[in-house]
Amino acid sequence: MQVCSCPPFKAALYMAPIPVKGLAQEVQAVSRIAGDTTRGLEDETVRRRGVTVKEARRLWTLVGRRIWAQDGLLLVSMGALIAGAGALIGVRRWLVNNRTPTEARPPITPPAGIHPSPPDASPTLAVIGDFGRCQKPGVECLNERVVAHLVDSWSPDYVITTGDNNYPDGERSTLIANLDPFRRFIEDGRFLPVLGNHDWKCRDAPLPYIEQFRPPGNGRYYCVVLGELAVWALDSDEHEPDGIDAGSAQAAWLRAGLAQSRSRLNLVFLHHPPYSSGHHGSSPTLRWPFAAWGADAVFSGHEHSYERLEIDGIPYFVNGSGGSRLRGFGRPLPGSRMRDAANYGAQRIVLTDETATVEFWSTKGQCLDSVQICLRPAAKAVVGAA
Repeated sequence: MQVCSCPPFKAALYMAPIPVKGLAQEVQAVSRIAGDTTRGLEDETVRRRGVTVKEARRLWTLVGRRIWAQDGLLLVSMGALIAGAGALIGVRRWLVNNRTPTEARPPITPPAGIHPSPPDASPTLAVIGDFGRCQKPGVECLNERVVAHLVDSWSPDYVITTGDNNYPDGERSTLIANLDPFRRFIEDGRFLPVLGNHDWKCRDAPLPYIEQFRPPGNGRYYCVVLGELAVWALDSDEHEPDGIDAGSAQAAWLRAGLAQSRSRLNLVFLHHPPYSSGHHGSSPTLRWPFAAWGADAVFSGHEHSYERLEIDGIPYFVNGSGGSRLRGFGRPLPGSRMRDAANYGAQRIVLTDETATVEFWSTKGQCLDSVQICLRPAAKAVVGAA
């Protein structure tokens, strides 16, 4: 694992943890007074702890003052208190904002098409998965919005998903709320989605998905060439009419496309992981010979965690840390190289002349995983979508 330096990113809702036992209760008490004046200004908790109401109201301006923690004669800087109280108040305000009804948000304009990329371009990509959780207020929606903030801080050329874009059932009524954090990428034609099982659950699926995103091809699986790389988006759900096993029509389309590809990097994206040490485990039906067919890496989601494996000489990524409640791992598979079920985050793919660097960043501003993929010898890539 390579730990990378953090680019400028305002992690406004995630502050350093406060290690002093008992201080969390202190912060909660103060933040209640600072954020809710209806509770009575002579709150016994604040008065007992030695922090006055006036001080609570001035949390953002008091720096360097020290208070007594409840466990003894240990001094704790007011700076730590400000960070903790600020985080709690910030979370509270976000949750209030997320209560805005869907009708109050304008519709997300479907893109006219995928934004074109010059043939010799080296676009930067962001990869998110299992994120569409803002159909109702709560922590999962907050997680999605902070992941979106992380992605925004990179200013990527495109955002690609690993599925489950619209919880819980892929309905039209939840599209606006669930996708609002990534609105600008969608409307600009810089958002490349993949169908997940939750996108297939409504009665007329996948029509709401296709109408909103307007993917190329048949809308369920497609290829887009972006400069020197090609994105191959598959549908791994059992409802796919063209099948999902290695002998299916969809697999034949991918095999033929990879054989003819002139791109220097071929990345495959799907929802269900062919290999996974996570909660759901592997999907053997999807263990197509991706490497033998010409893929350079495979990205999936479905698991609410992050994992990198090495299978048949290429990396397989499982990225479902975009907002849904995280889940742990079972017994690690032999090819598993890195696992994380403690952080929400996104992947960033950066191309240079000879390599592509794939990183996984947490919303706390840490690069938790990084691997390089060598590009194929230079060849003129064909621009367009199929």
